[in-house]
Amino acid sequence: MTVSNSNLKWYYSGGATNDDPSLSIGGVKSSVPLASSALNNLFDDVTGQEAVDGEDEYRLLYFENIDTDVNGLADPLLWISTQPPGDDDLGVGIADAGKSGEETAISDEFTAPADVSFSAPTSKGTGLALPDGPYVQNEYVGVWFKRHVPSGSGVTLSDACVFIVEGDTV
Repeated sequence: MTVSNSNLKWYYSGGATNDDPSLSIGGVKSSVPLASSALNNLFDDVTGQEAVDGEDEYRLLYFENIDTDVNGLADPLLWISTQPPGDDDLGVGIADAGKSGEETAISDEFTAPADVSFSAPTSKGTGLALPDGPYVQNEYVGVWFKRHVPSGSGVTLSDACVFIVEGDTV
């Protein structure tokens, strides 16, 4: 039996009931899942001033397997299948806390998390391995996201990207 995609969830960080993406900067895993179809569900629009100045912003989401029908998701890989269409770009990095650990919060959305390396894998073949698998029901891992807006870029409204996790079942 395979893990159903509907049972692989992303949750905000920042407190047990946090639903504000700008506060999803580490700490306790929220019970609120990322709404995959909502605009600005991870990062806000790139404003005129942000586009002129440029900036980096960070978010922490927790990836969780909630499937009850299988023994686990083995060897999961994460990649970015679609970068934002504007001048900004997305990078991902694995949180230091490990499987089902609470990642230390950063002081604000503009402060890079310590000891996290960011990359932008574009396929399963180059995907970032999630640590300590397999992930059985209710096990999770923190993933940092970095949005880089280069100085002198354009304003971007309704920016979107797609990131994927895929693995095998055990």
